[in-house]
Amino acid sequence: MSEQNLEQRIEELEIKLTFLDSQHQELNAVVSQLQRENTQLKALCKDLKEQLKNATPSMLAELSEETPPPHY
Repeated sequence: MSEQNLEQRIEELEIKLTFLDSQHQELNAVVSQLQRENTQLKALCKDLKEQLKNATPSMLAELSEETPPPHY
């Protein structure tokens, strides 16, 4: 293998490494953003679940509120 060919291969590898490093940084930023959004969405779902739980009246009346059946 000639020295010129070896230098060309090294240069190509350096270019690829630079590209991959850039892609890695971009993907890290995306993953970090998605983790923040996921955390926010989990908190929102928890809050909405609690609001729904507090807003929905119980399907069953309290025993003291139950009217006796008509045959009594």
